[in-house]
Amino acid sequence: MAYLDRAVIALSPDAVPRFDTFVAELLGPADLQPGQRLGRVEVVGWRHSGDHAHMRWRFDDEERDLVITLQPRNEADGAYLRTPRWNIGYLGAGFDAVTAALVAEVGKRVEAVAAHHNWSAADLHQRWFRRPDSNEYLEITPGKKLYLRVTDYCDENCVFCNATEGNANIVSSKAALRDLLGRLPTGGLSQIIFSGGEPTLVRALPDYVGLAADAGASEIILQTNGVALAAPGELERYLPWRDRIGVGFSLHAFDPVLSNLLTGALNVPALPLQERFRRGLDADSLKAGPNGDAPEQDAAMNEAAASDSGATDADTLDVEEAADPGAERWRAASSAVAKGSTGRYDAKIAAVDRAVALGFRVKITCVVTRLNVAQVPAFTRACWERWGPRLDRLQFSYAMPRGNAWLNPGWLLRFEDCVAPFAEAFEIGRSTGMLVETSQTSCVPPCLMPDYLDHYDLYGDYRGGQTTGVERVKPAETCTGCNFDRICAGVWRRYIDTFGTAELRTITDRPEPPVVMEDYLDQQVLDLGAE
Repeated sequence: MAYLDRAVIALSPDAVPRFDTFVAELLGPADLQPGQRLGRVEVVGWRHSGDHAHMRWRFDDEERDLVITLQPRNEADGAYLRTPRWNIGYLGAGFDAVTAALVAEVGKRVEAVAAHHNWSAADLHQRWFRRPDSNEYLEITPGKKLYLRVTDYCDENCVFCNATEGNANIVSSKAALRDLLGRLPTGGLSQIIFSGGEPTLVRALPDYVGLAADAGASEIILQTNGVALAAPGELERYLPWRDRIGVGFSLHAFDPVLSNLLTGALNVPALPLQERFRRGLDADSLKAGPNGDAPEQDAAMNEAAASDSGATDADTLDVEEAADPGAERWRAASSAVAKGSTGRYDAKIAAVDRAVALGFRVKITCVVTRLNVAQVPAFTRACWERWGPRLDRLQFSYAMPRGNAWLNPGWLLRFEDCVAPFAEAFEIGRSTGMLVETSQTSCVPPCLMPDYLDHYDLYGDYRGGQTTGVERVKPAETCTGCNFDRICAGVWRRYIDTFGTAELRTITDRPEPPVVMEDYLDQQVLDLGAE
């Protein structure tokens, strides 16, 4: 496959360049496919990394660490050799006469094939190296999981929301979802996750769930703040699929004031998420105590709490009409935000209570910031006391440095600030039997908590320094040779830019943890655009 490093569903024939065509149309005619010998050099394999292709090779049956790089000619990028259509270079140490000769031979061969077809550098980029737009494909995460965002509107404005900076996998109508699912191969997906924005703003969400069930998804997840599900009869609409549904509730505090603060419930702009990020987050009313361990309401919040009133009535807001199916319900939801200072919080708790009582599998996700990290152990105990073994799992997530959290980095924690509270929460889970964990996608790196790997929601094989995406890295100075490489998703570049790498450490005193490989970890394209 080309640029992407995950399995995807391609929505049009040319959405994602294919590695098989790279082999068939270029490497094959150039006699550079894996296994081919160039005198004493053997081509071991090729892979894509960003907008480059990397060739591994052996000389006299000894594999070299140094790789040959290939990309369409680009004057702005460095290259050891430029042909009329290609940049050819190398990465690694140990450059010698053999490497120089190999670079020249690779350049001669790929240039000859491109010249034969009269492909320009722009043609080559479009054919195999173009970065696809997010609306051209849907990403499939490990385990055949497909996240679908059904609206970009939300009736909250969480200070840590990462979805404001941009989202992929947006499916905004039943027709689009029906068409998508109808073209999936049998067994193509095991889990479909409906997210947003706030997916329950879409009145037709139960219909979406039914379509997913009819398509054979063995597990269907609803990610929600839960407020709309507290209304009488709302959860009952999902009962026909109860054996497949898991409801993931976002709940970040067992305290209404702190909950309202973290979710921005008293200041929800009438804008889709990405527009909120573009305009910036107004955090003037979000203040913390001097130790960062308790919220301190300003005059506006005190007045709102005292008057049992909340956000501005939506009728006075300039809400642009939008095709997004969440826009209309946003009006109704926003007009009722914090009618009482505990209104939304009470609705969240009531929704979880009802979901548990109806027998749905229920997960609580608590995103941790500077304001609520000290309450993690107490939050864990409260979840156990209220829902006990009926709660499927409790997951603590570190706030990703993107979206609203990135606009307000003062709310971000160092990883090391989470270690002691998380460890105490994990110990509570061990003593009670409740599953308490942190997620692989937004977690404290495992090297900081090596005694609690059983509380990490791990997946994948990131051997060789690979990460879950381009936003993350594994710094060579701390990660090279780490025995946890295969289970570590990497660290956000922005985190390192902010806090550095001093907390990270290379794990060499513990064995490499076993990794159960899941489907679709390899780069794969389900081509739904082909006729």
